[in-house]
Amino acid sequence: MSIQSLSAFGLILAMLSSCDAGSKLNHGEVLKGDAAYSHADAEAALESQTVAVPTSESSVAEAPPATSTPTEAVPEEEEDANQTALEPIPIGGAYLTCRYQDGQMQGSETYKMDCLVTQPVEVSLLLATVQFHKVDPQGNRTPLTILSQDLLGLLWTVEEKAATVPHNRVQITLSALGALSVTLTTTITQPLALTRNPNFWLGGEPSNTPLNGVDEDCVEYSNAAMKISHQNTTGIATGALGRMNDIACNTRYNFLCRNLSAGANAAKWMISNNEGAFTAGANACPQGYAFGIPLSEAEVREVNTLVDRNNQAMNIWVNMSDRARENEFVVLGI
Repeated sequence: MSIQSLSAFGLILAMLSSCDAGSKLNHGEVLKGDAAYSHADAEAALESQTVAVPTSESSVAEAPPATSTPTEAVPEEEEDANQTALEPIPIGGAYLTCRYQDGQMQGSETYKMDCLVTQPVEVSLLLATVQFHKVDPQGNRTPLTILSQDLLGLLWTVEEKAATVPHNRVQITLSALGALSVTLTTTITQPLALTRNPNFWLGGEPSNTPLNGVDEDCVEYSNAAMKISHQNTTGIATGALGRMNDIACNTRYNFLCRNLSAGANAAKWMISNNEGAFTAGANACPQGYAFGIPLSEAEVREVNTLVDRNNQAMNIWVNMSDRARENEFVVLGI
């Protein structure tokens, strides 16, 4: 097992010296368990790293054993705090921030984020494991893949599958040999910006053709009949998956809703019963669902089937807009 020399990692002992081991600090938590990490456990997850900044031997020796990350749901009061607090929240002098990388393609099966832990204190610890998770509204966690890391700067690039993009809470768990595990949580506030995939759009779209001086800044999703009508009207052929079109945001449609916390027995997708302008999407879906958009090719096929069976409307809203910057389509607030 290789051991590298790093110049900064003060999060865990900073918490130990200033907080009760079982207490919560804003969005972070110092965790306590029964079994220490073995070197085999550490090597399986990540090569051990050493932070070469002096500290007292006794402060490390007094630390309780490390633990694995808890599996219980995020407490309701912490969930409420995440919804109302400004991100990021400092925890014991450290906090986590994550943002999606620019230039990612619409329709990808995976998406990348850059995450950073900021902390001012310098101590010496043996870092055993680093784990990232996305957290859904019910507190269930899905592991993310670490693509690269800079342990000197506490910077990671992580990757998630399209299925977890709607969940905007990210956790990092840092575990050190002979010390506590610490979990930091942040909420992604910057929207996911996507490079347009022409295979998902009607022929010739998006066109941003203003009507009465109003730009086409929001995205509608067409059923098969509307797709054929568009082809006949414009004479521009559309691929098998092409259903999206930009249109003025004040048009009134029903909304595509994605299952976030309605349970495994509920449908993944549904169309709202109510209609409205694009901006009404935040409150258009029933409990457990949120205004959504298909992200991968597999999800596009699912939504195609849904809208083709729908008798309510030929078009629905999906959560995608370039209102902030022309031709930069972003997914908002999912």
